[in-house]
Amino acid sequence: MIASRLPPVLVHTLLDHRPFAVVGDKEAVKIEVETVLDCGAVHLGHKTGRARQGEAVKTNAIAKRRQFVRRAPRVLAASATHMDAKLVLQRCKSALERADDYSKIRDAIAETYPQWFKDFNARLTEPGGFYRSNKARKRDFSDTETGRVTFFAPKQLSATGFADKAGLFRLMTLRSSDQFNTTTYGYEDRLRDVSGTRDVVFMNPADIAKLGLTDGDAIGLATEAADGVRREKHGLMVYSYDIPQGCIGAYYPECNVLIPLSHHAEQSKVPAGKSVSARIIRSSMRQPEVPLAP
Repeated sequence: MIASRLPPVLVHTLLDHRPFAVVGDKEAVKIEVETVLDCGAVHLGHKTGRARQGEAVKTNAIAKRRQFVRRAPRVLAASATHMDAKLVLQRCKSALERADDYSKIRDAIAETYPQWFKDFNARLTEPGGFYRSNKARKRDFSDTETGRVTFFAPKQLSATGFADKAGLFRLMTLRSSDQFNTTTYGYEDRLRDVSGTRDVVFMNPADIAKLGLTDGDAIGLATEAADGVRREKHGLMVYSYDIPQGCIGAYYPECNVLIPLSHHAEQSKVPAGKSVSARIIRSSMRQPEVPLAP
C-alpha cells in the first residue's frame, strides 16, 4: 500500500512514471496499481503520484476523502489508500460471493420486491412452489382511473404487420439457453439441442419437404419489406424443428440484419423481431461442417 501524504525522504513515489530511489533503495521500479474496495472505488484521475504531491489519490462520491487521510503502520500523520473507508453502499455484496451462493441473490430479490418474494429462500422448498399474487386474479382494479377493469379493442386481429403470401415465412428471432440478450456465452443451446453453431434456421419438416430441402442444407434468408432495401443473411443451415408451418426461427443478433428499422412496435418502438417477413433463398456461401444433434 502506498501512503499518499508521506514526505519524499521516507518513501519513494512508486506511482511516478519517472521513479527514483531514496533511503537505501538501489534501483527504481515500476508497479501496477490495483484498487480493491468493497462497493467503492478510488479515482486516480489517470495521473501518477509524484514526490511532494500532497493529494495523489482522490476518492469518488461514494467514499469521503477525509477517510483516506490516516496513517500507515508505524508512520505518523500519513494517509494510506487501504484504510477502512465507510461507504454508502454497505449492503451490496460482491458479485463473486453471490455467484458461489444463489441464496444471496434470492435474498436481494426478496429485499427489493417484498410484496412478491418475502422469505424467498424459506418458501422455495414448498411443494409446488409458492404463488406470486397479482391484482387481476383478486379482481382488484384500484390502479385504473375508474377503479374498474378496462378493455381495449385491437385495430386488427393480426399483429404481424404483413399479409400472407406464397413462399413468405414469418421469422422469429430468438435466444439460446447460454445467451443474455445480445451477449452469447457459448454454442450449446440445450433448449433446442443445437450444439457447435448458431447459424441455423428452425423449420417445420413439412416446409422443408415442400421446398425440396433436407436437414443440413445451406440456405439464406431474405427480407421482404416495402422500403425496397435488400436485406439478406447467408451461410445458414436447415434444422428440422417442431415449429408451426409457415414459421421459421433463427438466432439474434446474427439475424438482426434482416429486420427493417421501420418494423417495430407502435408504442414502445421495440424492433418486431418475433414477426419478420422472410423468404428462403439458396445460399452461395458454404456452411461449415457441424454435426446435428440427435
